[in-house]
Amino acid sequence: MSRKIRKARKKAEKHKAAADQYDHYIERALGIIYEGDHVKLHRVQKSSKTLKDAQEIEVSKNAPLNADDPEFKALNTTWIFRPGIHIGINNNDQVVFAVRITPWRDMKSKEKSVTQANLGVLMDWSSSVHDIKNNGASKGPKLHGDRGIKDSASGQPRQYGIMAGVGWHRSFDPATDVGFYAVKPGKEEIYNACLDKLPGVAQEYRDRLLTLLPHAGRQIISESMESGIPSFDMVSLDEGTTPQRPFANSLTLTHNDFANYLHTDRDHIPIAYGMWWVSKREQLRGPFQFHPQADHYRIAGGSFFWGEYNIGVNFSKAAGLVEIFWRGQKDFHCTMQSQSTSDMTRWGTSVQITGAGVQAIARFNSSKDSSRVRNAGEKQKQMVKASKKRQRTASATSTKVTKQPKMV
Repeated sequence: MSRKIRKARKKAEKHKAAADQYDHYIERALGIIYEGDHVKLHRVQKSSKTLKDAQEIEVSKNAPLNADDPEFKALNTTWIFRPGIHIGINNNDQVVFAVRITPWRDMKSKEKSVTQANLGVLMDWSSSVHDIKNNGASKGPKLHGDRGIKDSASGQPRQYGIMAGVGWHRSFDPATDVGFYAVKPGKEEIYNACLDKLPGVAQEYRDRLLTLLPHAGRQIISESMESGIPSFDMVSLDEGTTPQRPFANSLTLTHNDFANYLHTDRDHIPIAYGMWWVSKREQLRGPFQFHPQADHYRIAGGSFFWGEYNIGVNFSKAAGLVEIFWRGQKDFHCTMQSQSTSDMTRWGTSVQITGAGVQAIARFNSSKDSSRVRNAGEKQKQMVKASKKRQRTASATSTKVTKQPKMV
């Protein structure tokens, strides 16, 4: 070995030792901040090649990624699954992700009870609203001018699992700008019961994000305040309504082996936060409930994966409640394929300030027209009103037809 090579190697080793020591200090500092939690620092670096390789697997299989696929295994992905807090930091010392894994057995009794009650509201909610069918990340990459696998019956791109929403979204009705996710006919009782409990759900998400990554929680709250974004638990935008504390306008929830393709989100700011857990289910659409035997190990696959960093959260090896902060607007990510048993399902959720939602709310605010919003439950009221009107019209028409002429 030449002297020049030995010198270069020694310099590289010295640089690595200094970097390792620096990371050790950061990890110790994080351990002090998150006192009581085991903290693991993950130094991550973007790789366009890894992202390209993962996307090519999606294209070749024409399906979301599967951890059992030999081609995916060849990527040698780093997996997170141990209890504690995991912080991903890039070479610019920016936080790319934060993960907290808390087995149910490690939660204090009251915390576990309250948390599961709030998450139970979301499980009930999912059966009271229509599924979201227009999620772009679920339809797959563009293939020869098309998107994703086509279902043989519908002719539409195949979607994996079920997605539902809570909160405010851009309206598809030209008469309104913004609307609250509407109730499914016949599910009004469940829907209304859940509406009353949404403030507790929003508080759960707000508090947990603030304790996982304080600066991300502060930013999402501050941006909501500045832009006048209603939280997903604020059920009316009518004048005079007292708003709940500003927060994310949208919460999405998924189950039944939901999976999607590598993508970035069209959010207003690069902050997304979610929780994952497993429940028992009696049927596909519920009822759902927590159970001591319902945990992530019962469902194979379904990992959350960052394509450019080749790192992910392996839910099937985790336990209890899994929380994730990620930069949805900046970093390619996906939920991989999973295989549930008939009596179990994994839930995934995320809260975000959506770009489309912000634009819709801005249009509504600038119009100063209170009729251009559809509040919670309002669509159902309109449908009932229209139905009664049709019945009255039909009754009046029937009366005219059957009325006998006067005798003269």
